[in-house]
Amino acid sequence: MELVPFDEHWAGSETKLDLKGWYRRSSVHGGFSVVGPLPLRRHLDWTKKGLTYITLGSAEDVVPIAKALEAKGVDLAALRKSYDHMGHFKIAQYLSEERVRDATFLTDLQSKVDKYGVEAVTEMMRMQDPGFVMPDGIAEPVAAAKRSAKVS
Repeated sequence: MELVPFDEHWAGSETKLDLKGWYRRSSVHGGFSVVGPLPLRRHLDWTKKGLTYITLGSAEDVVPIAKALEAKGVDLAALRKSYDHMGHFKIAQYLSEERVRDATFLTDLQSKVDKYGVEAVTEMMRMQDPGFVMPDGIAEPVAAAKRSAKVS
């Protein structure tokens, strides 16, 4: 699924564009929720509330900026496939793809925890994302937990 990359020129109050975008909010317990379409003019307000930009709200929002997107190398034909025949963003497809991506991430994270331990993986993840919290369901392997209990 092709998503429209964010451009700061769309977000300022000085813009003449009335674009809307989809946003997501991650949960500390794993997973996320999707909100939108919300006005991009208030992008800073949305980010302060913990939302992350996903893409433009509809195919109609893409039209005024299509030439700029094409100049940036965005594949407009692929982008059209992200919107249905009515111009609405295919949210169900996005959610499906993100669930697969999240499941893959959690599986990879668990394998790292199995290999290196919860503390080490948490520390490594916080190097990339200082606010990282280990998702629910990711746990120290039973054998490692028994070993650390014996050492204490």
